[in-house]
Amino acid sequence: MLTRTSFPVLDWETIRLYRLVCVNGVKFIRRKMEDTNNNCHFVTTFTQAVNLIQLGRYDIAVIPKINGMAVINKEKLVDIKKSANPLIKLNLYHYIHKKNRDIIPALTEELVKMEVSGRILAIRQTYIEENGLQ
Repeated sequence: MLTRTSFPVLDWETIRLYRLVCVNGVKFIRRKMEDTNNNCHFVTTFTQAVNLIQLGRYDIAVIPKINGMAVINKEKLVDIKKSANPLIKLNLYHYIHKKNRDIIPALTEELVKMEVSGRILAIRQTYIEENGLQ
């Protein structure tokens, strides 16, 4: 979540009190907004969401942290803040088209090795550091 001002955001109920902007295509956020009866204005891109916060038209952009930080860095915004407390942490998954099902065992084996060795975490951390997304 990104905001222009600091205020306590504790959970999905708390954000109901604010003007929210979200990005189309982020299914877990749309689902959570519907499940908690939160009103959210949906836009097409993360840049649009962050710019609407910058302009003061909305109070909170409910978007993945890494996407929001990428926009903040690209646009060189200094008065947008990320929330100290994430609303949710999720494992992300990649899907493979059924025409590629033959590679699933080898791919799974390699991904498990990368996870155990810490390589996946290292790749993510390198990406975050190289792009100033802390």
